[in-house]
Amino acid sequence: MPKVIEQKTTLVLKSWALLAVCLLLAAVLAIPFSSHYGYDTRVIDMPIWTLFAGLFFLGALFVALLPLIRQSVQVFGQIKNKVRAARILQLLLCALFATGLLARILMLFTQPMLEDDYQRYLWDGALTANGHNPYHLSPKDVFEGASGEPLLERLEQQSGLLLGRINHPELRSIYPPVAQLGFALSYWLEPFSLTSWRAIALASELTTLALLVLLLKTLQRPVLWAALYWLNPLVIKELMNAAHMEVLLVPLLLGSLWAAFHYRYVLTSFLLALAVGVKIWPALLLPLYLRAGLKTPKKLIVPVLVFSGLIALMALPVLVAGLDQKSGFVAYAQSWKTNSALFPALEGLMQKLSALFFSEITSPETGSVTARLLIAVTVGSIALRAAWHQPDGAQDLARKTLLITATMFLLSPAQFPWYGVWFMPFLVFLPLYGLALLTPALQIYYLSFYFAANEIEGLYPKLVIWMAWVPVWVVLAYELATRYGSGITNLDDRAKDRTL
Repeated sequence: MPKVIEQKTTLVLKSWALLAVCLLLAAVLAIPFSSHYGYDTRVIDMPIWTLFAGLFFLGALFVALLPLIRQSVQVFGQIKNKVRAARILQLLLCALFATGLLARILMLFTQPMLEDDYQRYLWDGALTANGHNPYHLSPKDVFEGASGEPLLERLEQQSGLLLGRINHPELRSIYPPVAQLGFALSYWLEPFSLTSWRAIALASELTTLALLVLLLKTLQRPVLWAALYWLNPLVIKELMNAAHMEVLLVPLLLGSLWAAFHYRYVLTSFLLALAVGVKIWPALLLPLYLRAGLKTPKKLIVPVLVFSGLIALMALPVLVAGLDQKSGFVAYAQSWKTNSALFPALEGLMQKLSALFFSEITSPETGSVTARLLIAVTVGSIALRAAWHQPDGAQDLARKTLLITATMFLLSPAQFPWYGVWFMPFLVFLPLYGLALLTPALQIYYLSFYFAANEIEGLYPKLVIWMAWVPVWVVLAYELATRYGSGITNLDDRAKDRTL
């Protein structure tokens, strides 16, 4: 091997080693560090700035993965001895797999940091596993003894302090039925156990990686791009430390994309309906994934019936419990807004315009309702526009999936860090720096706890949140304008993505 190529190969491998060491070192340190985030610790006493600094640093390293992967593909491709190149790549992939897996396993021994959604998962899982409708009563109702049901009283006693720690206890569950089955499985493995839920999360993550590798091979893209998901510190923190339920969503989305690649419409509809049963928004992908079937509409009858039937079946327990103001679904749709710089500005603008032109019918909620409707119409229009023309092969289908998924996140009124997991797996098909920047940028969300605890929370939405979002929007806009033009069907990166 020529000396220049050998030096480049050594430099690339050292870069990968440095990144792996940093990630594993952070995972090891997280075990004792996370003990500062227990329920007995006041938020004001938690080392929030240290957490933010660490996550931001790891996120910045993650952004460097994009050029590193491209450089690695280029360097390995220049090695004339293809057997040696393949061996080096195989060893690197094994090392990266072990790194991501070990980092996730280490998270099993950490305390969730500034997150407690898993408390609701464990309670909902207990209800579902015992045959009780999780949408029937709120945790507050059960805690106050409003149910009068022996089963719920027994579960409350078994749960210990858990029921009193659930956030928004006045609301009934917001999590759709497929997610509830995941929670129930956790209960069956071990009642009210965060470890059992994390074990399910780990199994789901391994499934996600396998599907990513399968999809990359189908697209004849370097498998090395899977590292963009597997080594993402935001993914590891939010899905394994915080144990957010988005971990159930990702493999279903990737599975439905694989089925769409192969025009298996019934399987596509089935898996996509299950994804809707975890989060509702994946329904936006149905027109795109079934678009090719319009050539022979009869082929779509069964897939559409499967999708519609499953959605109706899953909606039944929610509708039976009622969609009133105590429903988590209603509360989320009407009022949830977090960590977004764009939505409050749009909400304020809509309120002012409504007061200016429709003062007689304007209410305090008009701006919020109008802004949410505008966002819904915009996201729906983009999804339909993406499906209007049949995707130009599997590559185009994957990249349009990223377009819809990222748009849903970028325009969402609530932009929690773990919502970034929605589009992270699809980033491997179209690596955009603007979206990759969200890995460090979204960590600023955790500073909101510091500002709230110190009674200066007004500073966060007015100034701090903009410091995270403005660079992301600027880089993303520049990147799309200069590299890909304005058309959503021309998102092509093949020039920089030759396979090994």
